[in-house]
Amino acid sequence: MRRGVRRTLRILATGFSFVIFGVTCIVLVVVIFPVVWMTSVSAEKRRLTSRRVISFSFRSFSRMMYRLGLMTYDIRNLEQIKGGCVVISNHPTLIDVVFLLGWIENASCILKSALFRNPVTLGPATAAGYLNNDSTDLLSECLHSLENGFPLLVFPEGTRTRPGEKMSFRRGAANIALAGGTEILLVTITVDPVTLVKYQPWWAVPSRTPHYQIEFQERWNAKSYLSDDRRSRQARNLTHDLEQYYLNILPVQ
Repeated sequence: MRRGVRRTLRILATGFSFVIFGVTCIVLVVVIFPVVWMTSVSAEKRRLTSRRVISFSFRSFSRMMYRLGLMTYDIRNLEQIKGGCVVISNHPTLIDVVFLLGWIENASCILKSALFRNPVTLGPATAAGYLNNDSTDLLSECLHSLENGFPLLVFPEGTRTRPGEKMSFRRGAANIALAGGTEILLVTITVDPVTLVKYQPWWAVPSRTPHYQIEFQERWNAKSYLSDDRRSRQARNLTHDLEQYYLNILPVQ
């Protein structure tokens, strides 16, 4: 009986959290971002201020979910974040981007085009200057962000990992790092028990409180993969090694 009551309360708290997330996005667009745009002297300043606002909002959202008893989390090795680098991560759950953008200030991010069509996420994504993965000039936009010394967040899988399937990386992150001759910061995300995974409805809460562990691992220098080979082969080799790294240290969930 008690277990059923606790589960019901967690379902209600989860629904409340998503409502708060949507309301926060609307408040940012209607109230906060217009003030930012009116008081900032340049487009670059507006984007950076918007990113800081989003980081603060995402950190606050994570802490709210923690206080509601919906999850616990542990974030390790934040000192690894510095300068312009390509930040890559596996992508097991719906709120991975909330954690990463919440704790990586000033980061740009490649988002799927659907988020630029969603009325809730369109405003924040546009104000922060996040990048649309359908852009015809995506590579140069990514390199511009890196040249300005800002981290660029990329999910090499392109979407959330399907439960029970192993990760499969695309070459986008490798192509960006090779073109920019920059470092790649590897991040791992694990959650136990699994929750908010692909094709799982939000109300299917697990029987016990999920624990997220976000760990900033190590930095790889993409320059070490530059050779006389064609760029496509360089990107393929780098992507293969990155994928194998994650497959070796992360369990299939």
